Amino acid sequence: MTAPTTSPAAQRYLAEVAGELADLPVEERADLLEDLALHLAALDAEGDVRPVGVRLGTPAAYAAELRAAAGLPPAPPRPVRTGGRPTASCGRCAPWPRAGPVAR
Repeated sequence: MTAPTTSPAAQRYLAEVAGELADLPVEERADLLEDLALHLAALDAEGDVRPVGVRLGTPAAYAAELRAAAGLPPAPPRPVRTGGRPTASCGRCAPWPRAGPVAR
């Protein structure tokens, strides 16, 4: 089957949803994304000018709905991003020690 033609915004949305489903086996992910691609093509054909995210919700929320509808488990938690500094909440290391006064 050939991929349906969609707008660049719909393609970005599809890519973001794919990223949210990256932990799934390839075949399951492909099935879910194929259905979404068809849905996005149908939405584009309607000519509604509202952004895809307004019509369908965030990619993360849509991916969660796809998982639930398919009877799949929720996405695993993502690592906490802290701008490069590890934190205790990431589970890999202890918090940084508190700096004391600087000797002059």
